[in-house]
Amino acid sequence: MRKNRPTCHLLSNELLEARRLLTRLFDIDLDGDLDALADSAWYENYDGKGNFTQRRFALASPVNSVAGDLDGDGDLDFATNEAMWYENDGTGGFSLPIEIPNSAGNLTKVELMDVGGDGDMDVLSGSARLWSPIRLAWHENRIVGDTNDDGVFDSSDLVRVLMAGEYEDDVPNNSTFDEGDWNGDGDFDSSDLVLAFQAGHYVAAARPF
Repeated sequence: MRKNRPTCHLLSNELLEARRLLTRLFDIDLDGDLDALADSAWYENYDGKGNFTQRRFALASPVNSVAGDLDGDGDLDFATNEAMWYENDGTGGFSLPIEIPNSAGNLTKVELMDVGGDGDMDVLSGSARLWSPIRLAWHENRIVGDTNDDGVFDSSDLVRVLMAGEYEDDVPNNSTFDEGDWNGDGDFDSSDLVLAFQAGHYVAAARPF
């Protein structure tokens, strides 16, 4: 009787510690087999037999990276402690980094879970500085432009942010998401409106009460 033997596989000439690898296996390209995620790259199981090739998605390295469906389209996106996330096109191709609004400082670790209980994945982060306490933060996943948090971006949201009176008011860093700062730079200006409409979530007619 042939006995099973442990086998070590090299992923792009890089040994990944077994316990860590086994908790980070996902079908990233939706081809029916398990790929691996580690640091700033994912490793495509290109033949379905455990032979891997490296696909780098982040420029920085090392990073703490996690996988989850951040945009609700059925595939796995990546979030990192760069305060960035990377959109998966469904085949394992990833977008340029998209900023996660962050006021918690330098992030050291991120995790994904539905903190708000609204059916989408939010980002939990931890940050630490020398001689300072660890800071935990919740980065809520909301539709860009949805300032009243009703799950839709429509004219009522535009009325709300314009009534706040902070559009291009020349006061630096005085705006929050609910006041029109949708790109996380601290201000409500034309770049936020461009971002919101380019995202394609705007509903022309407000929903009835």
